[in-house]
Amino acid sequence: MGPFDSLETIRGVDVWRFALDLPPAEVEACWRVLSPDERARADRTRRGPRERYVVGRARLRVILAGHVGVAPASLALVTGPNGKPRLEAGPAFNLAHSGALGLIAVARDREVGVDVEELRVVPEAQEIARRWIGPDAEAALRSAGADRDRVFLRLWTRREALLKATGAGLADAERPPDPGEASRWEVVDLDPAPGYVGALAVERW
Repeated sequence: MGPFDSLETIRGVDVWRFALDLPPAEVEACWRVLSPDERARADRTRRGPRERYVVGRARLRVILAGHVGVAPASLALVTGPNGKPRLEAGPAFNLAHSGALGLIAVARDREVGVDVEELRVVPEAQEIARRWIGPDAEAALRSAGADRDRVFLRLWTRREALLKATGAGLADAERPPDPGEASRWEVVDLDPAPGYVGALAVERW
C-alpha cells in the first residue's frame, strides 16, 4: 500500500499525515481492506471524493490494525452514542481530511480529535464565526485584515477538533462551546502541509 508520508508524536498522540491522491493500483489495494459498509458508502460517492474516501479509510484501518494485531480488513469498528467511530478494545482515534491531505490521530489512553482544512476563501466566515464559534472569533476576524481566511480556518479547525474529540460535533454541531467542558482538553495548532491548517484536541492527563 506504500509508506505513509509522515508520523509525528504531539502531546503523546501519534499524528499521521498522508496523501489522499494515489495511483489507481494503490487505490485498488486500499479498496481491498475496506468493510462491506465502507465499500457501499464509497460506491454512493462521486468519482474523486470516492477515491479519497477509500484511501482515508484504508489508511485508518492499516494504522489501527497495527495497534491491535489484526488484519486491516478484519478490524471491527463500532459507532459510539454520538456517532463517533471507535474500537471495542484499542486506542482512541480520529480521522480528518481536506483537499488532498488526510490526518489520523491515535491516542492510547485518552480521547482525541483532529481536523484539517485546505486554505481557501470563505466569504461567509464572519457569519459562521458569529453563529458557531463565538464573539472572540468574530473580533479576531475583524482585526485579521488580509489574513482573514487563514485566521478563520485556524479557528474553525480548533473548534472542530474539540467537537470531534468529545463526540458532540457529530450530534450537535451548532452547540456553543462549553467553557467547563473545554477546560478538560488541550487544543494544539497544526501546520500539516503548505496550504493547510489543522488542530489536535487531546484530553488532558
